[in-house]
Amino acid sequence: MQPDEAVYMKTNVKSPGFTAKPIQSELEVNYDTRFFDHQKEANPDAYTRLILDVLQGKHAAFVRDDELRRAWEIFTPILKKIENENIRPVIYKQGSRGPIESDNFIMEKAGYIRNEDYVFHEGGVARKTEGTNTMPVSQTVPQISIPDDELCDIGIFGQSVMGANLSLNIAESGFRVVVGNRTQKKVEATVQRAKDEGNLPLVGSDGPEHFVSQLKKPRKVIILVQAGTAVDDTISSLAKYLEPGDILIDGGNEWFPNSIRRGEFLEPKNIHFLGMGISGGEEGARKGPSLMPGGPKDAYDLVEPILSKCAAYVDEAGSCVGYVGPIGAVSCW
Repeated sequence: MQPDEAVYMKTNVKSPGFTAKPIQSELEVNYDTRFFDHQKEANPDAYTRLILDVLQGKHAAFVRDDELRRAWEIFTPILKKIENENIRPVIYKQGSRGPIESDNFIMEKAGYIRNEDYVFHEGGVARKTEGTNTMPVSQTVPQISIPDDELCDIGIFGQSVMGANLSLNIAESGFRVVVGNRTQKKVEATVQRAKDEGNLPLVGSDGPEHFVSQLKKPRKVIILVQAGTAVDDTISSLAKYLEPGDILIDGGNEWFPNSIRRGEFLEPKNIHFLGMGISGGEEGARKGPSLMPGGPKDAYDLVEPILSKCAAYVDEAGSCVGYVGPIGAVSCW
């Protein structure tokens, strides 16, 4: 290993405190590459710290004899096969979650699809390593067939007050809207409101795949869920069904470094990402908000007709929507 190379071991550990909630953790053998690059003080490497833990009798450093024997019953045949057949390791990019072959193997044998990046915290900010979309092309496109004249112009995922009101606003502005939510009850409530408020062109969905399948290409989706982990979870659940050229818009007034990170995560998949500030509260979402989108200009141009139609309108200035710059751009309206 070269001096400037880092070695990682990723695992799940118990979170601090009384709960048994697991969290993702990372052991980096060369601690300096992550924590001490720009600091004067030194830091003992992981092996030194491990020896100290053993000498202090830390329970996490030990296993029972029966556990160890069972572990070697698994690993010994694998090691012998590697040695006897001269199996070469699969090379993968440093910093990624691992080789795509491993995800394909798990999917083939167990039907489990992983598309979530490895999450770590740096400087108090949740970050993700560059991931891989391991789904075969034949599975990235929903298999649900809907007539073209029934496809929707835009989708709103997240049907709390802001999401429901913006969905009804866009539908009332003349666009066909599909709505989705983690819980089905809120989808049903918005669909009922659309009927009660004039049979607005709005339909519901019963899951991420059904939601995406009802959209015209290139698909345009606004996410309106609670800022933070919920946004990452929603992006992951939708991205597996999206295609290159589709557009995801986060309308949750997110902290700009997170918007930049999400844009970088989606860029290799050629899915455009916009972060959009929304002003006006609940009433503004229903009757006309101020919208401040930032991200790829080509993607903004595709959604601008919808945003301009549903935004607040001022005689002197026109629609209260404007492109504020690249992803993470900050603007005051």
